[in-house]
Amino acid sequence: MTQTQKTVKVLARVEFKSDSRKICYQVLSSHGADVYTTCLFDGKATGCSCPATNGKCYHRTQVEQIERIRSAPSAKSATFTELKRVYDVRQNPSTRATDLVLEAKRRQAAPLAGASRAFSLMR
Repeated sequence: MTQTQKTVKVLARVEFKSDSRKICYQVLSSHGADVYTTCLFDGKATGCSCPATNGKCYHRTQVEQIERIRSAPSAKSATFTELKRVYDVRQNPSTRATDLVLEAKRRQAAPLAGASRAFSLMR
C-alpha cells in the first residue's frame, strides 16, 4: 500500500506588526472543506488548529518549509544590495558633514596664492 504525500494549500499569510517573528498561515484541509490556522514563531511551528493528535501534523512541517524558503535571501536581493553599495551616489549625512569639515581644514591650511610677493593695489 503506497501513501500519497499531502500538500498544503496556503490561503493566507498573516504577519503581526507588533512582532514580526509571529506569523500565522491559513491553510486548506486535505479534503478541501476545512480551514486550519498554523502559527509560527521565529520560523518554528508552534501550533495548528487541525485535529492531529501527535502534535506534528503535515501542516506544521510544510508551513515551516514554506516560510524558510520565503524568508531566504534571494540572489536578486543580494545583487541589488551590492549594486546599491557601489553605485548609490547619495551619501550618508554624517559622511557628508565629515567631508565638509575636512575640506574646510584643508582650505585653512593651504598657502595663499602669491604669498611670496608683497601686497599691492597697483601692478
